[in-house]
Amino acid sequence: MKKLIYIFAIIIAMQTANAQQFGGGDGLSEGTAYLIESQAHLEELATDVNNGNSYAGKYFIVMNDIIYNVRNVIGNSNRRFEGIFDGQNYKITLAINLSTTDYIGLFGNVSGVIKNIIVDGYVIGNNNVAGIIGYAYYYTTVTNCKNLAYIIGNNNVAGIIGLEGSRSLTITDCMNSGDIIGNNNVAGIIGIASQGGSTIINCMNLGNIIGEDYVGGIIGRNTGGGSVKMIDCINSGNIIGNDYAGGIIGSNSGGGYLTTTNCMNSGNIIGEDYVGGIIGRNTGGGHATITNCMNSGSIIGNNYVGGIVGSYAGGGIVTITNCMNSGSIIGNNYVGGIAGGLSMSYSIVIEIVANYGYVKGTLYTGGIAGEYNYYNNGKIENTFNTGVVEGPAGTTGAIIDDQ
Repeated sequence: MKKLIYIFAIIIAMQTANAQQFGGGDGLSEGTAYLIESQAHLEELATDVNNGNSYAGKYFIVMNDIIYNVRNVIGNSNRRFEGIFDGQNYKITLAINLSTTDYIGLFGNVSGVIKNIIVDGYVIGNNNVAGIIGYAYYYTTVTNCKNLAYIIGNNNVAGIIGLEGSRSLTITDCMNSGDIIGNNNVAGIIGIASQGGSTIINCMNLGNIIGEDYVGGIIGRNTGGGSVKMIDCINSGNIIGNDYAGGIIGSNSGGGYLTTTNCMNSGNIIGEDYVGGIIGRNTGGGHATITNCMNSGSIIGNNYVGGIVGSYAGGGIVTITNCMNSGSIIGNNYVGGIAGGLSMSYSIVIEIVANYGYVKGTLYTGGIAGEYNYYNNGKIENTFNTGVVEGPAGTTGAIIDDQ
């Protein structure tokens, strides 16, 4: 009898050890990835991660479209997913209504690889809110992800990543087409890059972005002194905010190094101060290079309004080369076809730039720049303006008004 009980106990133990997780697989390789087939499997993953199992280095694949009524997000402020999650281009339709909760999205907190996911539906949260990842921690890679959902939050709100806290984040081939509504640090791709170190390649925003301060088509704000590279990025959504609004990025500050190459804005941008077709404002010692960028959207604001950049100030090194504006630029003070105001920077270089758009202002209004002042090195050459520059007599210039 004891022998039979012993054998029975062994069988039960083996069955328990071999109990199937998710829809199958063991997660040890891409070929034996855990299978995600239902809401129940996503809930299982959320429960495990939030209880301390990060699934570091484990593989997951989505096998079909899923409707996900979310009660527990995958990861939170203290726990994060650290595996490799492949959506295989299936659609996950989210229903998230957690308006007082931070770290909200399909994933709340990630330090891993997220790829090939399409998210639809709606996401409502508080801070660090996005369709794909609320908070991206160190060594996160996001590839070929699309947000179609509308997103509503407070601060750090975006289509792909709400808050970037990684010094080595790479985002490639991602797109947002959902409308994004928030207060500060609101964007189509990343709400705020707080550590820098981000590389964003071939990403696009098609959705309307509505916020208060630091609002952008690709990034709302870069701060913390890190470097950010944006290459081949496009915004065609309308951007509506107060201060620091840009078609590609709202603001670069805190000594960060910003490189913007081959980027384009065609969306209309409406704000108050520091409003630009590519960048709203660069300040605080930040160094910025803008190359081969174009704006065709209408840019409307109050002070420091420009077709490429609203304002550069604060002791950094600024280079704007081979850029063009064809959109209408309308403001009050410091208004320019390329830049509203360029001042206080250690070095300012503007060359091979052209404005074809209508420019209208009240004070300090120019076809290329409304204001151009520098501490040390300055160069402006090979500039071209054919746009009409309109303002009170004595307050406008075909190229620069105030120098």
